Amino acid sequence: MTKPSANDQSLPELLAPAGNWESLKAAVENGADAVYLGGKTFSARSYAANFDDEYMKRAVEYAHLRGVKIYVTVNILLDDDELKQAAEYVRFLYNTGVDAVIVQDIGLLKVIKSLFPDLEVHASTQMTIHNLEGVKALEQMGADRVVLARELSIDEIRFMAGQAKIGLEVFVHGALCFCYSGQCLMSSLIGGRSGNRGKCAQPCRLKFSVESDGRMTVARNMHVLSPKDLNMIEHLPDLIKIRQIKSLKVEGRMKRPEYVAVVVGAYRRALDLFKESPKNYRIKEEEIRKLKQIFNRGFTTGYYYSRPGKAMMSYESGKNRGLLIGKVLGHGGKGYARIKLYGDLNKGDGIEVWTKKGTNTGTVVEFMEIKGKQAEKASRSDVVDIRIKGGIEKGDLVYKTSNIKQLLEARKTYETEIPRRLVGINMEAEFIPGRPMKLKITDFDGNEVTVCSKTKVEKAVKRPLTQKDIRSKLDRLGSTPFFLNELKVKLVDDPILPFSELNETRREAVNKLMEKRILSFKRPEVSERDYKDRLSQFIVPRGKQVSAVKPLLAVRVDSVEMAERAYNSGADEVYFGGEAFFRKPFSIDDYRKAVNIAGKLNKKIFFVFPRITTNERMEKIKKELTDLIKLNPDGFLAGNLGVLNVLKQKAVTCIADFSLNMFNHVSGTVLKEFRVKRVTLSPELRLSQIKETVSGLPGMETEVIVHGLLPMMVTKHCIIESVESGDNPEKCRGICKQCKTYVLRDRMNKTFPLWTDQDCHTHIMNCVELMTLEELPGIIDTGITSIRIEGRQGKPDDLEQAIKAYRTVLDKGYEGLNRPLVQDFIEKMKNRGYTKGHFKRGVE
Repeated sequence: MTKPSANDQSLPELLAPAGNWESLKAAVENGADAVYLGGKTFSARSYAANFDDEYMKRAVEYAHLRGVKIYVTVNILLDDDELKQAAEYVRFLYNTGVDAVIVQDIGLLKVIKSLFPDLEVHASTQMTIHNLEGVKALEQMGADRVVLARELSIDEIRFMAGQAKIGLEVFVHGALCFCYSGQCLMSSLIGGRSGNRGKCAQPCRLKFSVESDGRMTVARNMHVLSPKDLNMIEHLPDLIKIRQIKSLKVEGRMKRPEYVAVVVGAYRRALDLFKESPKNYRIKEEEIRKLKQIFNRGFTTGYYYSRPGKAMMSYESGKNRGLLIGKVLGHGGKGYARIKLYGDLNKGDGIEVWTKKGTNTGTVVEFMEIKGKQAEKASRSDVVDIRIKGGIEKGDLVYKTSNIKQLLEARKTYETEIPRRLVGINMEAEFIPGRPMKLKITDFDGNEVTVCSKTKVEKAVKRPLTQKDIRSKLDRLGSTPFFLNELKVKLVDDPILPFSELNETRREAVNKLMEKRILSFKRPEVSERDYKDRLSQFIVPRGKQVSAVKPLLAVRVDSVEMAERAYNSGADEVYFGGEAFFRKPFSIDDYRKAVNIAGKLNKKIFFVFPRITTNERMEKIKKELTDLIKLNPDGFLAGNLGVLNVLKQKAVTCIADFSLNMFNHVSGTVLKEFRVKRVTLSPELRLSQIKETVSGLPGMETEVIVHGLLPMMVTKHCIIESVESGDNPEKCRGICKQCKTYVLRDRMNKTFPLWTDQDCHTHIMNCVELMTLEELPGIIDTGITSIRIEGRQGKPDDLEQAIKAYRTVLDKGYEGLNRPLVQDFIEKMKNRGYTKGHFKRGVE
């Protein structure tokens, strides 16, 4: 039974997931200090059951009665039409009394802080905050907490915590995204289901092959993008000692309530163990075993201590593997497998056989025999015959994927009518003949109520009330969320009061205390007039007209030679630098040469920084920036909030890259405060959404990417090194730099290039290029002021032809589409295969 008072300030909070009502109860009853959950809209786990408005109110009341906080996820990207709806939903949450909202969209962050300044806002891990400067940027925006990227090490977090002014939150258990959260377009580009919109189809859990030089298969049909599950329970002291970490987060809003119960219970016991005796902190093997049994793809500590390489990945399966329970000895008859057990097995357990063919097959054990006799349970070393389908062979390993006993025990923790999660209360009872009984109750949070009995206390003729009588009645707290911590009783002149009256007075006082606890979390409502006035500044009138202008043509390149060819082919501007793929990092001399070429041709040039900028890389950038500014470029292209914050301090012109996920005009106004003159809109927007966003940003330049290979993922994991060697991840052999071409091949036979940058991040590129020449007139009609061609790693002649084709259509309009140069290029792209992106269809 857990009996917390207010959250223990000596420990970070334990933050648990809840995808439905049962999971909420499981989290609370097993010791969570706070629970995060989503509503029916605007949530990044839209496939979970989630909470409608009525259940949201119930959830907040249920949690607050038990001293638990509720954080609601409003953590997807929002277009301009949705901002008003999202604001209205946050208003409902504000009035309901939720403790915080979790957001991804920086535009929504600004709206919330304007409408409800006293509502806590937590920056989601989807914001990709992976450096100290990013934390500082969010401090300026008004965020109250940052959920850090899961790619950060303990040392990096410690460094950031030393200077952060707002709370930090880190993950401790559950599924890991392969890509930096918020930077993944794989689900979107493959199937139109966007992770940034809560619809991720998890293609990373599928099988892929890795090929080199177009012929050699390095890894065949493996789950090379599927990480193991994070498990930090044995290492919690390392995180607890970083005082700026305010919250330890368990992932799992899509998981069953039994999972929540087991995992949260384990971490609650671990935190309490640390509090009791930090020096003797040690997790028992049985606790680890329980965590493995409830769900695991294998466990890892992620990037907290190293870049684990192959050891971090679950190549064999993207699903729960459970615990190894036995091995197939052969067939025990038609439809049966004969299995030698390594542990206990019960009727109702789930098992899965990992076949040598890779076509794993599973079942729930409904019937098994031992030596020809039907059995309900079996033990270690028993040989059992179990009915199971599939191509099972001798030697196949058998895993227990669910344990019926564990599931039943987990359910008991939250299905019982008598709660386990209790809040302490103190009572003072006064009995004076001739007066009503007076009962005062105070909870550990300072809420207090006083109630008097309906009838007066009398002087006893025979047997007066005793301390024992009174305690036995007042301590009947039953299904309430309270336990009696202390009772003080004042008895004067042999009092007597009917037990029924004593019980009724207790019930009334407890009910009033529950009401007071719920009301204590309510906030004064924002007036309708103030709300509408504040909201109006963020709303773009529907159908607001924009004037189409001839956009600039910007081209991103990764060599001085290609910069010159881009200018000569018709580019107005060049973006130069950033990630160095298959080459040495860009030097000051490279930047100087590029600037000189731009100057001679009277063209503009913008320097680029990598979109993933580690704290170490950021320090290098700060040192280089003075020399780069002296070269007098026209500005800088920045791909994350941290870089923008550094550039803001230098008072230089900035362009925000697509990786900042600009989905609405309010996000653009936020970035304007960072001296951003141009925003690159999200490649997931359709034309109508682009037009709405542009109409809300008068005087600000807007850009879309219209051509080239788009990055689907950027990951800290080195796929190439892991599949080529893998056993010694700390010793990189630089295989990716050896001029080989590596690709992923999926089940549809599509190939996705793998590019590795100077900081050993792997970029998974789309299988085909984006090409929008035929849609370009419609794109221009949105009012966009710049279009971009992504030209890195392209063949020089192909890139030159692409630039000339887009230049022709920009200059000639619809007529330009019929020019031979353009038609030839379109035909060439059709033969190669291309995508038109999301301009027409948008994303789910």
